[in-house]
Amino acid sequence: MPAKSKKSRKAGKLSKSKSKSRKSTKTSAKKKKPTSLTVDPVQREAARSRALETRLYFQLADISNKKVQLQRAHDLQANAEAELQNYKQTMEEVSAFTTWQHEHTVEKLTDRLRELTMANASLTQERNDLQTKLDATLEESKSTIAARDAEIARLNELIKDSYYKYERMFETFADRLMEKLTEEWESEKPFLQDLEECTCAEYMQCGLESCKTNTFLSLSSSLHNVFFKETYLFSEFNTFNGILGNTQKEIKANPFLDQKIQMYEKIHVLEIIQQTHPYHSYILSYQYLDHLLITFQ
Repeated sequence: MPAKSKKSRKAGKLSKSKSKSRKSTKTSAKKKKPTSLTVDPVQREAARSRALETRLYFQLADISNKKVQLQRAHDLQANAEAELQNYKQTMEEVSAFTTWQHEHTVEKLTDRLRELTMANASLTQERNDLQTKLDATLEESKSTIAARDAEIARLNELIKDSYYKYERMFETFADRLMEKLTEEWESEKPFLQDLEECTCAEYMQCGLESCKTNTFLSLSSSLHNVFFKETYLFSEFNTFNGILGNTQKEIKANPFLDQKIQMYEKIHVLEIIQQTHPYHSYILSYQYLDHLLITFQ
């Protein structure tokens, strides 16, 4: 039961104080009333009825106060029960919401974990594929590099052999050419001396006109001989040039061979020939240099 209100407490105190005052007045009246006096029964009944009415009034007031307190207690109990019910419903809703949120979070995390697992698996597969391709590419590159190294080594050997072969060919051709030119020049020396002596003698004997005629005829024959010799030398050079042309075709067919280096090497060989055989070497050197420059442009 709820505690009593302030009004009910005050009403109880007043009723107790009034009952005490009534008891004190009764005792004082009994003490003061003389024994000789007599009380009228009607007055006595009237006083008793007034006392009963007063007591009944206060009891009714106390009862009404108790009813108010009881009603208030019932209202408070109903409010408390309603609040408790609301609290229970709220807690159930909160618990249900918390459970749903937890389940939803767990479901989302599970889906995310599944997606990450699938992505990780796909990335691992892609990495393995790329690693396989990279390994294959590396092996192919290594094999290609090894093949190119072997080709470069073979071409270097070919360059060395070609250089030595060209050098020997140039030396042989230059030696043959110089021998031929030296022999021809040595054979022409007596003819020129005879021509000079005959020209001087005819000039002294026959005069200027006959000397000119004989000199012209002699020079014509000499020029014819020289032209024939130059034609022979040019045919020899064309033969050697044909050999060089075939070799240059082989060089052009090979993409790893540096043609300019070969040109510089051949020019260096020609310079060696010029330094070794300076006499009549310009016939070979300048024609061959022009041919090289036209070929390697």
